Amino acid sequence: MPYSVNSFLEVKGIKANWKVAERLPFDLACQWHALPIAEEHGHITVAMANPEDQQARDIITTELGAPVFTVQANLDTIDELIAEIWRKHANQGLKISLWKLSHPDSEILDTYAHCVSNLLGGELEQLLLNGNNHNAYHEAIEELTRDKTDLVISEKPTQKFLDRLFSGSTDEMLLKDSPATILFAGDHRLPIRNILLVIQGAGCDVPATNWAIRFAEHTSAHLVVLPVTVPIPVMYGEMQHERYKSNSVLNSECPTSLGIGKVMHQLMDQGIQGTLKIRNESPEWQIWWEFLEGDYDLVIIGAESQAWERKIFASEIVYPTYIKISAPLLVAKPGYCEP
Repeated sequence: MPYSVNSFLEVKGIKANWKVAERLPFDLACQWHALPIAEEHGHITVAMANPEDQQARDIITTELGAPVFTVQANLDTIDELIAEIWRKHANQGLKISLWKLSHPDSEILDTYAHCVSNLLGGELEQLLLNGNNHNAYHEAIEELTRDKTDLVISEKPTQKFLDRLFSGSTDEMLLKDSPATILFAGDHRLPIRNILLVIQGAGCDVPATNWAIRFAEHTSAHLVVLPVTVPIPVMYGEMQHERYKSNSVLNSECPTSLGIGKVMHQLMDQGIQGTLKIRNESPEWQIWWEFLEGDYDLVIIGAESQAWERKIFASEIVYPTYIKISAPLLVAKPGYCEP
């Protein structure tokens, strides 16, 4: 008999500790938005964004090797905790994979990947697709999962390759399927002098900020933080003043305001100075115009949730940003070693 939403206890303010959380491998925690939060009398309590998913519950139960009690929790809260707890306890260098799609002998991409890997102190390996078909693609995704890869560096796919491999969009599939953070190399800008960190007032801001910190620590780049804000209607002309916009965003209790506070504190804790920018265009155009005006060498943004409720209630900005921006774009996903 299928479960209903009311079959699961919904909890808020969940906490987790490393000893319990590490029982579930990081890749599975990210894939199913699930986090073990307590263990008592041989039973493990697991917070899940979607506890109705029978397949996910079965896989998690098998992996944990113990009876599981499932509760429902906010997706962003779970993802934020996953990112935070793993980055605090990881103690190894970054694992970086170079994914070549259409130009296997591209020296420019090789040079860019090696420079980024050396900059971050990571270990670079090349990921080869054994053929141009669905099986090769999914085998590569599975390899990234098995190897617990932290970062995938990829070129932007060409249309010829897309036509040959899929009827859909390979870059969009990578954004959705990759368990690792993805850096689309774009026009291979080096050195990195200006970094744009886009925040959305969601759990995905944590890994995005972590990556911004790591790049900022290893370069002398100037970091600009751009919160994606809802534009003020034109009818309220007197509200368009820059000071009013800044105060209204920073002093409210909306998710964006709270997200700004978290990010700025995270940067300060790591000794990173950043400039906060507030714009008033539509979300994707805020990023586009700031990119053009700032001439950024790297743009960092958190991967959006694939959950249906986020699809309905939140506009998607990652893929439109990918389409518009020519510079390297890093799409951050939860979990990697702490800066």
